[in-house]
Amino acid sequence: MSSLINILKLVEKSFFRVAQKLLRLNNRRLSNIGKIWGNLRSKNQIFNQLQYKIVVAKDHTHHLLDGIPLYNRRFASVLKYHQPGLAPVVDESGAYHVDVYGNPAYPNRYTRTFGFYDGKAAVNSDGEWFHINSQGERLYKENYCWCGNYQDGVSVVRDKTGNYFHIDRAGNKLYKNKFAYAGDFKDGIAAVQNDEGLCTHIYLDGKQVHENWYQDLDVFHKGFARAKDLQGWCHINISGQPMYSERYDNVEPFYNGFARVEDRYGALLIIDETGKLVQTLKERSSSPLQQLSANLVGYWKTQTIKAAVELEIFEWLPNDETTLKSKINVPPSLLTRLLRALQELGLVFKENIQWNLTEKGIFLKKDHSLSLADAALHWATESYFAWSKLTYSLKTNQPAYPQKYGKSIFDWLDDNPEALKCYQSALKTYSEHDYANVASKIDLSEKKRIIDAAGGKGILLKKIMKKNSHLEGVLLERPLVVKNILSEEAKSQNLIVHEFDLFSKWPASGDAIFLSRVLHDWSDEKCINILKMAKEALLANGTIYVIEILLGKNNSHGGMLDLNMLVLTGGMERTKEHLALLAQSAGLKVTKAIPLEGLNFIISMER
Repeated sequence: MSSLINILKLVEKSFFRVAQKLLRLNNRRLSNIGKIWGNLRSKNQIFNQLQYKIVVAKDHTHHLLDGIPLYNRRFASVLKYHQPGLAPVVDESGAYHVDVYGNPAYPNRYTRTFGFYDGKAAVNSDGEWFHINSQGERLYKENYCWCGNYQDGVSVVRDKTGNYFHIDRAGNKLYKNKFAYAGDFKDGIAAVQNDEGLCTHIYLDGKQVHENWYQDLDVFHKGFARAKDLQGWCHINISGQPMYSERYDNVEPFYNGFARVEDRYGALLIIDETGKLVQTLKERSSSPLQQLSANLVGYWKTQTIKAAVELEIFEWLPNDETTLKSKINVPPSLLTRLLRALQELGLVFKENIQWNLTEKGIFLKKDHSLSLADAALHWATESYFAWSKLTYSLKTNQPAYPQKYGKSIFDWLDDNPEALKCYQSALKTYSEHDYANVASKIDLSEKKRIIDAAGGKGILLKKIMKKNSHLEGVLLERPLVVKNILSEEAKSQNLIVHEFDLFSKWPASGDAIFLSRVLHDWSDEKCINILKMAKEALLANGTIYVIEILLGKNNSHGGMLDLNMLVLTGGMERTKEHLALLAQSAGLKVTKAIPLEGLNFIISMER
């Protein structure tokens, strides 16, 4: 045995090779040699020498050093070693960490254990998360719903309310803020996300690195970060400013001054830090001409979906094709062609002999709580034909709807009950979806009476009152819409319903007035008139809440919807600054703009 020790002393820098030689000569297990080596050097020294040569076995039950088991034991699962030479393992007793000999580092057992980073490891004990040191001791008393890994003395955690923030080595919060999501700090900067899904960068004290917010964001790497706005991905500098005007479907971090990107036509490119094209790695999979051609026939999709709704195909799915052909009143060969087109649109898929609805297609079933079946009919009929007169609207700044139907959209719907029912059904779905979080975004605890002006069937009003049971709710609508609202439903929801005219004195007053997607139906002049009527109906210290899409200054999102308002009503989508000018003309001022899902905002106005 002494001769072996002498050999090991002579070849300290090449231990793993000597271990192999000894195994061949003496048929000894590496674990035994490790014990001998442990008499000569500390475990940390051993690990520092060998850490990059120790790997997890393919069956994930143990670790290997140069292909040879590091110890005799076998576990249910193992993860890789980290400093200070400990690896997470799981066996019948639970989850814990082992040293390089496969021995437990401490007596505790957990539900899950993770690797050591910065000398600390995250563990889960029956759903409670916290960090431990290498002796298995807790670093702090708090429990979390999730813990990240320590990086440079800082870790991100998620509390029991679902909020994210960062803590130091002692478990203390670094700042007062909480976020919907937060990433790890790198070089003192982390990417965080707010409740509206927008992202920015913060320093260790929680203060913003820059004032810009993006749809998605990465940490800084060599002075630049990946950022996604409404147009696509790009790179930004430490000031939060894009390095170039182009936007891509995907970008990689810069690597020594260059980055690989994918453009919207499928090409893979190399660009420099100014956005200049350096090299083309892969040619475009589609061309601008092909994409334009697809845009030109966009109505194919609209009319295909409409036909499928009218034929009630979605109501019969899932089903095999034979059954479908017996239920759908079209020739079998043509039904096959229609199903193929619906599959191309991502609405149905075929598995063996059965046709099924996709996650998207299920919204076209008429009995779905968020059905868009009626919306499909609306957009493919009256709206579709009005859009054919877009050129007229662009030349005259007048709605095209009267040109096609002889009267405004609202008057025409009043004269066509079935179309009105279809229209109201479409709006109901949009309201159910888009207004889901409105009540949680504003504090109405001090308000007493809420008015929903031109609120349709009162979807928004009911959602707000469900969360604020102390409120009295008043729904104001056009006479025919009011007649379609069941009085029993109104009473059960504690609603007061009044017929009214937007442009004349309103029949009720309140200290909270909602105008949801109302102003975008009208010209600036009429919007000012509406706001004046709302102001007149507003009680002392009251607030008007306008829910609208806000157009951005530096992007095109909302542009198509803006044209839709022009064609249908003569209205428009507006920027925050535009709405502020309208409010000012009505004797009001914009006090706040709270983002909702998509491009929607709650814009608060007061006297």
